[in-house]
Amino acid sequence: MKMFALLLVVAALQSAALQSAAFAQSEDVLTPEEKMDFRARFYEAVTDEDATNRLLTSFQQRFGKNPDDYPPFALAYYGATETLLGKHALNPLEKLDWLDRGLARIAEALSRRPNSLEFRFLRFSILHHLPDLLGYGETTEQDALSIYRLLMTGASDEVGSELTVGIVEFLLRSDRISDEREARLRKKYPEAEG
Repeated sequence: MKMFALLLVVAALQSAALQSAAFAQSEDVLTPEEKMDFRARFYEAVTDEDATNRLLTSFQQRFGKNPDDYPPFALAYYGATETLLGKHALNPLEKLDWLDRGLARIAEALSRRPNSLEFRFLRFSILHHLPDLLGYGETTEQDALSIYRLLMTGASDEVGSELTVGIVEFLLRSDRISDEREARLRKKYPEAEG
């Protein structure tokens, strides 16, 4: 009996190691060009419902039907795209359902890569535009602070200088950081407007 239990533990550890290795490798399945393409298509989908549906279909064609198996980058953007389905929906309950579903996926991507400036910004940019009565105010403020800290430590998360400056500008315009922090950001990123 003890031998059987030991074999189960070893099998579980091997499975966890294989899953961990698969997640590490799966992040590399996206080229920088693919990431740029998904980003551009996401920003198009913000104002275009058809583009939103095309983007979701592209994720499913590229990574499969189960978003839980997606690499963190794809999972974060898939979740953000799901929130856009809520934006485009007419039924208020459907709006909330898509919002919650998408935010949960972004949270999962963040649990896999907690210091991702890009994932944190994706969630912040969504939450920033929501009314306070939905109850996301604390998370929004935490994300603003996390983004500020990541920017100040230089953790650009491989997003490149153009996207980093865009994140700085959005954060400055959001009025969600103190004047003191705003001044520090402006000093560190003088090219940022906002």
